[in-house]
Amino acid sequence: MIAVLTGDIVKSTRMKADVFDTVMKTVIKAANEASRFDASSAPPARAEVFRGDGWQAVLGSPSVALRAAFYVRASAIVAGGDTRVSIGIGGFDHIDKKNVARSSGEAFLASGRGLDEMKPRQRLVLFDDGFDASAHRWARTAIGLGDVIASGWTRRQAEIVLYQLRQFGGVTGVEIAKHAGVATQTISKHLKAARWDSIELLLNAFAEEYDARAPSTSKQ
Repeated sequence: MIAVLTGDIVKSTRMKADVFDTVMKTVIKAANEASRFDASSAPPARAEVFRGDGWQAVLGSPSVALRAAFYVRASAIVAGGDTRVSIGIGGFDHIDKKNVARSSGEAFLASGRGLDEMKPRQRLVLFDDGFDASAHRWARTAIGLGDVIASGWTRRQAEIVLYQLRQFGGVTGVEIAKHAGVATQTISKHLKAARWDSIELLLNAFAEEYDARAPSTSKQ
């Protein structure tokens, strides 16, 4: 079981070339950083650009996939843009470490299908055939609400959220304030406006679901 993130830069054709270049490089860098969120699982391959304004990344652990997706989006927002992200979870047939786009399997198909079927205002979706229909519907609904929250982040809010995502909520407001060069009260204000409490609950529930499934899936 792996997670594949497939995305593209939002409104890329309207961007100046230098802005697009900055946002894409930021997204690729963030995706590679996110692939290391699970210390027990080595990144299967490096994230890569494909389809011109698209990108794809492979994560060894599905439990960190949603956290990685928010991390990539927050990074893109800080860089002055945004990116759509489709999370596909499932098995794989082959992972090409030199060219991720040449990889194949259930997770890759699910991730690509999710991006193709994404509605105009959507920025984040999940496709996982391992869920039963009812659970999948609820999971996608919850992630959809998280998508709405993230779509409202300002660049400053996204920057503060990134500190939390890197440490999975384990960093204090005082520590963030020290790095960001602002007052602790300002950090609390930004996290509240970014609805971090709700995002953290969603991330924890997502991780717990896939951590619980990991033992049984590893035996298949």
